[in-house]
Amino acid sequence: EERGDSPIAVCCRSEEYTALSTRVMLQHAVSILPLTDKQINTYLGQAGEQVKGLRQVLNKDVELRELARQPLMLNLFTLTYQGSTAADVPAGETREKMQHTIFARYVERMLERRKESKRWKPEQVIRWLTFLAKQMEQHDQTVFSVENLQPIWLSRKWRILYQWCVG
Repeated sequence: EERGDSPIAVCCRSEEYTALSTRVMLQHAVSILPLTDKQINTYLGQAGEQVKGLRQVLNKDVELRELARQPLMLNLFTLTYQGSTAADVPAGETREKMQHTIFARYVERMLERRKESKRWKPEQVIRWLTFLAKQMEQHDQTVFSVENLQPIWLSRKWRILYQWCVG
């Protein structure tokens, strides 16, 4: 009521929303369902020969196929394994191990796409991303937002520099 006619969107996992003791009253709701085999095949078909190896592995590995039912993961798969052979795609592992391998390879591919940066080496970027992930985990944050970065996360030396920079 405070917002009047301003539109608002709430995004969350269905299970978490259902578990809430107090729910937001919304006019409409949209649930994103897992992708079907047909939708996955159509998407991969549109990507063409670039994802032939990925397509072969997804047709054989049930656990990997289940991961691909999530739109985000299917998108990550295609970005990560474009031009790769079937042998490059992780298969026959636990879901957690496959996810870890896929995300690690995704980061490598995205850093490769950036071209060679004169400012930061890929190892530095990965070290900083790892630092941020650990800090977020320690502070129970699951969504990255610049606004949520806290100076207290920094070592004493970097905190002094930060305070000097922002006054």
